[in-house]
Amino acid sequence: MVRALLAGWVVLGGCLPSDLEWTVTFATQDLADRAVAVEGSILEGGCEGGTTLYSATIGEISDDPPLLEAGTFGFAGRARNVQCQWYAAGCKTLELPASDDAVAVMLDAEAGGPFCEGPCLDGACGPPGATICEAGLADCNNDETDGCEADLGAARTCGGCAPCEDYFPYCALEPDGSHDCSPICITPDSRCGEGGCTDLGRDPRNCGGCGSICPQRANADPVCAGGACGFACRADFEDCDRDSSNGCEAAGSCG
Repeated sequence: MVRALLAGWVVLGGCLPSDLEWTVTFATQDLADRAVAVEGSILEGGCEGGTTLYSATIGEISDDPPLLEAGTFGFAGRARNVQCQWYAAGCKTLELPASDDAVAVMLDAEAGGPFCEGPCLDGACGPPGATICEAGLADCNNDETDGCEADLGAARTCGGCAPCEDYFPYCALEPDGSHDCSPICITPDSRCGEGGCTDLGRDPRNCGGCGSICPQRANADPVCAGGACGFACRADFEDCDRDSSNGCEAAGSCG
């Protein structure tokens, strides 16, 4: 049963009698909820061993599909998740011209390889060899062996990779959540770590106490409110199942 219609394309048909509507769907709602992005492709010669004529990510700006003459073509789709892994795929071979003016490709569970050549964080790829850091951390020494070693709330790497100067020795948490060097540690802030000056009630890396780090959740940013950890969903994601362990698991809105 098809439970989620994700997108559709119209392929103009050269010598074909009419336009061909191409849609990509998921076999189950669970598979649809895990999708960060879906790619569609047209294969000349069919699904098995065909040559890719066209490929695009649904929802992103791309070139128009090519004009198709009579012949055998495969219409394929595949989806990737927040771990940047291809996890669902499907393909349908069609002989053109066809009596039907629509082709629906259903994506079902299928193990696939990684989408990224470099690191992955919440479905986004970084360049090969780069280190993608969580909020509040940075890779200041450009050494991939120790990852994101720098605490942006510490005086030696306050808000970036430069230390605070003598007259501004403290690294203070700003209202917007960033860090900047400060001459004093303002009440009710507390001193944490090496020259850190933070509000334990709202700092996700010192939430309720120094060194108490709010966990990173999928498709979300950690939040500290009143000394208690939580998270805020990023754009285009929702926490539909109210299970904090998997963060904002649903792409789009809860329906």
